[in-house]
Amino acid sequence: ERGELGVLCGADEETFRDLEPLFSSFATTVRHFGPPGSGHAAKLVSNYLVTGMVALVADAFATARRSGIDWRSLYEVMLNGSGNSGVLRKMVAPALDGDFDGYRFSIANAAKDIGYYARLADGEGRLTPLAETVAAVFADAVETGHGGRNVSHLLDPALDDVT
Repeated sequence: ERGELGVLCGADEETFRDLEPLFSSFATTVRHFGPPGSGHAAKLVSNYLVTGMVALVADAFATARRSGIDWRSLYEVMLNGSGNSGVLRKMVAPALDGDFDGYRFSIANAAKDIGYYARLADGEGRLTPLAETVAAVFADAVETGHGGRNVSHLLDPALDDVT
């Protein structure tokens, strides 16, 4: 409705040129990544980065809690450092007040996305232990019945057995 989406397109040059005006009617960023399938691959890589960041934020703040580090102070410092990100702000700011629904994307959808990425990377011979670990974070959360929760629930102390 606001026309602020991003399009990651895979198509031949002629098809992309024909479709670009349509995409631009609902997206602020339109990028052509190459032949058919390349836009999908780019989206999977982007999703991997985000799901990895979600897993890292959850793990870091779980360690902070266990170490007696005040989340609010840590968060305020992180906002001024290299760790500042949209993921950090979406997840932690609401959690400071007990709201674990700040990042509104389900754990099940994150598990699906990282699973697709893992298959892509594996097909290219590039599946890394890091990607496998990120996938396991979300798969474990789904397996323990938390798939319907938002990813920011990974910060919830009740899910410590998952993270």
